Parts: sequence; C-alpha cells; structure tokens
Amino acid sequence: MSKVFGTIAIVLLAAGAFIAHKNQEAYKKEIVTHQGEEATKKSTTEEYNGQVTRLKVADEARQGEVDKEAAVAKVLDEVSGKFDAAKKKVANLKNLHQQNETEIASAEEALKGLPDPGVLIPKIKRMTSELTQATSGIASEEAKLANLVSNDANGKARIKVMRDRIAMQTTGRSFPDLKTSIRSVYRNWGFVVLTSGDKQGVISGSTLDVVRGGEVIAKLKVTAVESGSAAADIVLNSVTEGTEVRSGDKVVTEKEQAQLANDAAAASN
Repeated sequence: MSKVFGTIAIVLLAAGAFIAHKNQEAYKKEIVTHQGEEATKKSTTEEYNGQVTRLKVADEARQGEVDKEAAVAKVLDEVSGKFDAAKKKVANLKNLHQQNETEIASAEEALKGLPDPGVLIPKIKRMTSELTQATSGIASEEAKLANLVSNDANGKARIKVMRDRIAMQTTGRSFPDLKTSIRSVYRNWGFVVLTSGDKQGVISGSTLDVVRGGEVIAKLKVTAVESGSAAADIVLNSVTEGTEVRSGDKVVTEKEQAQLANDAAAASN
C-alpha cells in the first residue's frame, strides 16, 4: 500500500514539475511577446512624434511663406500708392506750368502797351511828392481855419458874457443862473456874506432869494460885491415866520427861483 502511495506521489511530483516547466516556458514566451509589443509601440510612438514634428515644421514654413507674401503685397500696395501720387503731382505741376506760361504771355502782352518804367517811375515819384506837399498844405490851412473859428467862437462867447453882465448891472439883477449860498450870518447888523461874488454873477443892488426845501424863506438885497464874495442885507419882513436865515442856505436870483417853481409845478402835474 505504501508503495502505491509512493508511486502516486512520484507521479504527482513529476506532473507538477512538468506543469511548472510548461508554465515557465509560457511565461517566458509571454514576456518576450510583451517586450516585442512594447518595442513596436515605442517605435510607432517615435515615428508618430517625428511625423507630428515634421508636420509642425512644414506648417510653420508655410505660415512664414504666407507672411512673406502678405508683406510683399503690402509693400507693392505702398509703392503703387506712391507711384499714383507722384503721377498726380507731376500732372498738377504740368498744369501749373501751363497756367504760368499763359499768365506770363498775357503779362508780356499787357506790358507792350505801357510806357518805359525808366520814364514812368520818376514821374510817379514826382507826382507823389507834389501830392504829399499839397496834402500837408491843406492840413495846415485847415488847422489855421479851425483855430480862427475857435478864436472867433471864444471871442463871441466872451462878448456875450460881457454884454449880459452889462445888461444885468444896468437892470440891477444878478445873473439868472446864479447859484450860491450863505457863508456867514450877522443877525445883530441884519446882513449876510455870500460864497460868490462878481465873478460868479452877483450884481450889486440886485435882489436874491434864500431858498430852503424848495421854498423861499427870505430875500436879500446885495450891498457890496467883491470878486469872490458879496454882502447882502436881509430884507425886512421877508423872513418867513418861525424861521431864520442860516449859514449854508441856498441863494438864487428871483428869476431862477421863479423857474424852479415852474419846474416843480410841471413835475407835480
């Protein structure tokens, strides 16, 4: 019985060894096959990468050519534009030259009918000088005339003032446009001193009105006149009741006061 088990064991061991040997060979074969596939895959990958690189280089080269063609086209357009501009400029210059030639011919034709400049220019200068002298003479005479007119007007104005003054003195009235005021009041002696005199139109013997607030409050009788002042008596019973003459009161001629009253009445209407 033990022999049988021994034999079986030997057979099993032999079978196991055979199977292990077969499995090892299959494994080695599979490894070799896998290695071959890996090598093929690597070779294929390298070939693919090389192809991609070659395609990229070719595409960059093609793009470079496209860029060159675009640059060349741009330069050609610029050159064409400059050429057209140059042609236009040349045509304009030709037209201008033609116009200048026409104008020159016209000017030369017009000059044929003119006198010699050597004779004309001195004549023009002489006439200009004579005209300047004549203009200066006219201006001088006009200035003299204006001066005479002014002197005549001033003389007439002075004569009128003198005539008016004589007339006022004759009639015993101060100038109608007289406007003065009281400088000082001497109540004890019943007279005042005015701020104006002979030069301002105060006439000795004339009657003046003292005005305050547009109303006559008293009358004055001029008794003495100097160049810049005058003395006048306060007319008795002429002072408005309840008032008194004061320094600074306005003084006018009777005629002036009448005119002021008329103006005030017209304004109120």
